[in-house]
Formats: sequence, C-alpha cells, structure tokens
Amino acid sequence: MFPLVALALVTACFKPSVKDGGFLCGANNACPSGFSCASKICWRVGTDASFPVDRTDGARADANADLAGDKGSVTPDATADVPPVCVTPVQGCTPQAGTCDPVCQTSCGCTEKCTTNRDGSNACLALLGQRQPGQTCTVNSYGSASQNDDCRPGSVCLRPGGDGSGTSYCFLLCRNDNDCSGVPCVQRPVAPTNGISIPVAKVCDVAFVKCNPLKSYPDNQCPADRQSCYLATPDPQTGASRTTCEYAPGGIGRPDACTYSRDCFEKLVCPQAVTGAGFCSQICEIANPSCSAGTCRPYGSTYGYCF
Repeated sequence: MFPLVALALVTACFKPSVKDGGFLCGANNACPSGFSCASKICWRVGTDASFPVDRTDGARADANADLAGDKGSVTPDATADVPPVCVTPVQGCTPQAGTCDPVCQTSCGCTEKCTTNRDGSNACLALLGQRQPGQTCTVNSYGSASQNDDCRPGSVCLRPGGDGSGTSYCFLLCRNDNDCSGVPCVQRPVAPTNGISIPVAKVCDVAFVKCNPLKSYPDNQCPADRQSCYLATPDPQTGASRTTCEYAPGGIGRPDACTYSRDCFEKLVCPQAVTGAGFCSQICEIANPSCSAGTCRPYGSTYGYCF
C-alpha cells in the first residue's frame, strides 16, 4: 500500500513547468491555471510589461503586435520572451473627460489603444500594429462597426485620397494645435459618410514644405507619394505664405464652399481665414498677379487669391 500512496501523492502534487510567455492562447483565449491571455500569448498573472508612449516626434516605442502560430501550441524560443503589448499613459499629459483620451492614451486596457472610432468618437480598440505616423497602413472593415487599423497608439489610419483611395496613411491624433509640432490640428475623414455627415478625426496636418501651388507634379516640387501642392494659411508669426504637399487632389471647383485648400482642385485655395467663409478661389502670385476674375489679394507674402 505504501508505494501506491506515495505514488498517488507524487501524482497529486505534480505541476508541469509552464514557461511564462511560452504558449499561445487556446480557443476563447484559454490559458493554463495562473496564466492570462494577452497579445495571443499566455502570461503568468502579475506580469508587468509595458512600453512608453512618446509624442516628441509622433513615434511610439516598438513592440511585437502580431504573433502567429497554431492555437494552444508551444511557441519558438524567439517569441517566448516577448512581453505583452501594454500601452502606458503619456507622462505629464492631462487627459480630457470622456471614454478615453487619444493624446494621453488613458482609460484603455493593456492591449488596447485609444483612437477615433468610425463614428468620430474616441474609443478603446484592440492594438493591431505599430505603424508610425506618415507610414502606409491598413484599415480593417472600413466603415463598419468593427473598423480598426494597424497604426501605433496615438495615431489613426486615414484615407486622404477619399473613400475609393487604395492607399491609407497613419496620422497623429490631436486635440488642438498644441498637440502637434509646427502644424495645425485639423479634421480629416475617418470613415465614409453615414448618410448625414462624414465622420472625422482630429489629426496633426501634413508638414509645411516648399512647393509651387501654381504648377502640377513634378514641376511643383512635391514628392511622388504626395504630388499635389496646396497653398495653406499664412504663418501667424511672420505672415509668410505656406504650402503643403498633399496625398491627393480635392474635387471642389470655384467658387464652391470648402473647409481646407486640399478640398479644392489643384491651383485653387480656400482662404477662409481672410474672407470669413471658405470658397475655392484661384491662386495668384503677388509679384506677378494674374486673375481671370477679380483682383489678387495677399494670402501671405508670396501668394494670394483672386477675389
């Protein structure tokens, strides 16, 4: 009897050694006792792993967000030590009231990011990737209730070329101009129209660069991925004319209403800061003014608009 009792005790006390991060989660995020599922990996309860969110240059610290393999199988040693992807709040950032804050990255779960949802509201969504602002990205289920993307925390994937555009880019989310570095905080469509309006996200605009808004690509000095040169609002400090290279041209002609210059056809500007209302207008050069109608009114020190 004694050997059998001893054997029974040994069997009852035996607990297999499960390596922390050594197993992929099973069906319905199942993990062994004492472990929980995060980023598709079983981690011992109490594991504290996170990465900081840095807004100084719009980038985020690297982390593994897409681990592959058969559910419930042992992962290779190369991925066994990868910590779960947890997003920590931005240090020194004061969150605004609401569901979550996309700039401060607060009020979301470990493997979630606060971003702008397809209806234009802020929401906590699963962290799917680490694409940086300015990089191309992928929008999953565009326009549906499950819309999400693979941009890093604090950024969102948009289609600057419109609903039918085949290329999307990550934009840094913002609340106001203070959240952006040298560019304004603007609104851009985040999803197709809902039948009443177009949902938008507040993001940091593309950088100001020197280009010629009176010419087309490649003579306008814009890069191949942003071929449309537009006249932006003048510099509030110096009064200089400012230009940007946009991902795609707009589709509004003069004198129709607009919000931004990029809404208009190329070689047109939307000087709402001057006229009090936005209307697509012909661009003119102050040093050599030429308007098909009206006169050239300054919009900065170099260019103007015909009115």
